[in-house]
Amino acid sequence: MTWLASGGSFPRARAVKASRAASRTWRMRASTPSAGCFGRRRIFLVGLWMFTLSSLACGLAPAGGMLTGPRTVRGVGAALMLPATLSIVTDAFPASERGKAMGTWAGVSALALAVGPVVGGLLTEQVSWRGILYLNIPVPEGAVAARHAALRQSPAHVAG
Repeated sequence: MTWLASGGSFPRARAVKASRAASRTWRMRASTPSAGCFGRRRIFLVGLWMFTLSSLACGLAPAGGMLTGPRTVRGVGAALMLPATLSIVTDAFPASERGKAMGTWAGVSALALAVGPVVGGLLTEQVSWRGILYLNIPVPEGAVAARHAALRQSPAHVAG
């Protein structure tokens, strides 16, 4: 509502939301072949670093208007990570265990979607909106450390 009070409008908000959805779809479709070409581990780690560093940049932004660039980079980083995680889960488990692994992945994702807004709201009310962005920084750092050791690089596929 603060955005509306500072001169925003509902039509503009709808347009921004629609453009985000369209760009997210494009990024997801573009990033899936990247994991096959450059290796799922590399794409996952690049996306993770993009997401982490842009979260820091968003948190350090002096004003809301300065969030557009870093938020775009965050979106690209997230779009690189998501398809790579599915590829990683598929490769990491044998066929007999893959269904359970995919179910666990989907369950954790659904839990994050349910808990995220609650935690975000609490952080916004109790700390500041920057707290949400700073929360993103240590989590990927742990994932980088764990995944660096656990993920083996997929071979790059040669087109032809």
